[in-house]
Amino acid sequence: MLVVNLANIKNTNGLFYYGVDYIKALRNPPDRILVRPALLQALSDQCPNVRSIPCSAFRYLVELLRAVCSGKTIYTPSSHPLPFVSRQLVVLHDTYPFQGRLGRLKRWLFLVSAHSSSCLLAYINTADGLVFYRKHGFDGKRLVFAPNLFPKAMAGLKSQRPPAETRLIVGLVGTDSTKKNYGSLFSEIRASERADNVLFSVYGHPTEYFRGVQAEFPELDIQLIRSDAVAMLDFLAGVDVLVSVAENEGFGRPIACALQSGVPCFLIDNSVFREFFEGGAQYSTSIRTLITDLFESWSNSGLPRVSFDPPPTVIAAFTHVAEILDKITRA
Repeated sequence: MLVVNLANIKNTNGLFYYGVDYIKALRNPPDRILVRPALLQALSDQCPNVRSIPCSAFRYLVELLRAVCSGKTIYTPSSHPLPFVSRQLVVLHDTYPFQGRLGRLKRWLFLVSAHSSSCLLAYINTADGLVFYRKHGFDGKRLVFAPNLFPKAMAGLKSQRPPAETRLIVGLVGTDSTKKNYGSLFSEIRASERADNVLFSVYGHPTEYFRGVQAEFPELDIQLIRSDAVAMLDFLAGVDVLVSVAENEGFGRPIACALQSGVPCFLIDNSVFREFFEGGAQYSTSIRTLITDLFESWSNSGLPRVSFDPPPTVIAAFTHVAEILDKITRA
């Protein structure tokens, strides 16, 4: 039997939907899903026929102990392995949490817990996750490529941009952390003197990070589109282009959805984005170059719709891991 551990996930972000996608891919429901009380309703909306357990800290420990003692496998779609527990599958999304002083402590805790168990260790990309595991001496037999599901998209998505809006509407995604690198993007926009020509539409939550960046650049029109109130496709229909200058991104679910829906994407050039979006997105080696390329394309010939198909190897890998989890639910 399978116990899904979502209790380390704080809001309905990419980690949350990553776990939900794998749960939905199961032909048989897991024994139970552990979740924070604040996310219980969101989880119930996504997975209505699965037993979900809202967990306080104490209830969380009790449920984990019960799962371990009864021999159930724990699937944790985040980087939180349990030490000395072999029947678990843990997922590393990116190495950003391991940066900085606190990050070094998190990395040490992860490595101690992962090395002390013989559990399966998943990674969602080869450019960052697999490199991290190999660098720290993990046995290749324990490693599993468990990428994101490329989300459903709408070919020929109809634009819903305001007809009276003459500025370029740039979509940005995510508000959880500084890895989104919005400060650098907005600084370059300020320096380029294009503040009056662009509207930023940011898909995410009203976090401290977002409010701080918004306050730092009062001359820019930066609007928050709450991801728990507006569907992804509705957000994408309201922008001209999706831009990401994120550092240490593990995948980019909204980027995948945008490309499959025909929305052009301008991305900072890095190995993770290349791994998943090669042939669809446009890449720039610096933020300044990205801004220049973006505005030149917009002013010259507009931003044409794109055509993109997900990499077949990624689709196959997702299906393979979903089948592994499904076998566990039937055991």
